[in-house]
Amino acid sequence: MAASDGERSRLRGRGPLAAALAACAWTAAAAGPAAGPCAARPEHCTPYKAQRYAEEIQNAVLAHWQPPTGLGADRVCVFELRQRPGGQVSAVTAAQPCSFDAPARESFAAAARAAQPLPYQGYEQVFRPVLRLEIRGPDPDDPPPRRWWQRLRERGKDR
Repeated sequence: MAASDGERSRLRGRGPLAAALAACAWTAAAAGPAAGPCAARPEHCTPYKAQRYAEEIQNAVLAHWQPPTGLGADRVCVFELRQRPGGQVSAVTAAQPCSFDAPARESFAAAARAAQPLPYQGYEQVFRPVLRLEIRGPDPDDPPPRRWWQRLRERGKDR
């Protein structure tokens, strides 16, 4: 509980320990409940959370996607994914222009349905019922994509 100015001045007369405790309580109250840039202004963190949310959804779908053989790395398709709160997929459609053939489009749509429920909990603030995901054909020379926690763990090893 924070000490008011009157309480602090009243406690100063009781000795150094009471004054120190009052000063600590006032400092803790002034600092706020949590430290960090998002504690004071959570709206500043929304773009980062929205980016993380889109990355989590794309990673969840790509983890279930088995691209058909012969799908080149130069192929790109934008998919429109419709979802309900809770992460239930209602529709997956390919937006034009899409250079994926019909089997590739169907395999991605099946992967989106297999990945449900998509990430939702913790992202309610940035939830969007319609997402557009740009998907590229896999390059056989590229290593598998690393998840966000793998990148974070590798950053920690460098320090």
